[in-house]
This record gives sequence, C-alpha cells and structure tokens, in this order.
Amino acid sequence: VSHELNEKNDLYISAYLSKDAFNLNSDTLFGYGNRNASLRWKHTYNDKLTGLISVGHTNYEYQVSSEKDLARAYTLGFDIYQSFLKAHFNYYFGPKHNLNFGLNTLHYKLHPGSYLPFTKESLVEADEIAAEQALESALYVSDAYTITDNLTLDAGIRFSIYNNLGP
Repeated sequence: VSHELNEKNDLYISAYLSKDAFNLNSDTLFGYGNRNASLRWKHTYNDKLTGLISVGHTNYEYQVSSEKDLARAYTLGFDIYQSFLKAHFNYYFGPKHNLNFGLNTLHYKLHPGSYLPFTKESLVEADEIAAEQALESALYVSDAYTITDNLTLDAGIRFSIYNNLGP
C-alpha cells in the first residue's frame, strides 16, 4: 500500500505471509513459512535532497516432522527473526552527479535448531540448541558522477560492524 501524504511525504506499507507444507510420498512432513512487514517513509527536503526511512520485521521458520511410528515421532525445526531500521539519503547535485549516504542496523534472533518429541507417547529425547542474537550496523556513502554517456564513475565506502549479543 502506498499513500502520498502531501507533495513532500509518501508512506509505504508492505507485508507478506506464506506457509507451506508437503511430504514426498512418505510419513515425513516438511513445512516452512515466511512473515514480513515493513513501513517506509519518503521525504523530499528540497529539490536536491530526499530521504527514505524504513523499519521492518521478517521471520522465516522451517520444520520437519514424522508421526508414523509414535515411539519415534519427532519435530525438527529452526527459525530466524530479523528487525531492521534503515535511513537512506540522496543528494542530487545535477543530472550527472548524485551522492547517496545512510545507515542501517539489523537485529538477528535465531533458534538454530530443535529436535523434540512429536507427542507425549514419543520416546525421542528433546535436544535444543540455545538461541543466539546479533546486531549488524553500517554507515555508507557513495558518489556517482557521469563523465560521458558511456562512462560513469561510482565510488563509495561502507563501514560495517557486527556484534554478537549472545543467547
């Protein structure tokens, strides 16, 4: 969904949801799903500077399960969650020269794996890898200059940092 609030501000909302399950002619069931949503705000400061601020969240899950033999029935799975914030700016010097700059940060939270009994009757011993989380952030700037119709010089630099936040 996009909406023009006024001549200098636009708002965009997007979302996606999927959930799939299948088996390959056996008792094993495979499933995976995605969920994500984002909100973006574009602001025109003047005829030279525009900005785009984005926030959002994504989730991916995967699961395999088998229940044919109740004593060995299990569920195996993992998931990853990501939340992000991005700020991107463009400075228009003229038809042949643009400067892009911004920052972004991404928070990861993942459950790398679990092996669990499918039912109370299952003799499968639960085993779960501890959850992990991290933060990845970056600052960047790039400059594009069109020298001729067939040649553009585009140079930039990006500083990234990754922080392991632990369980």
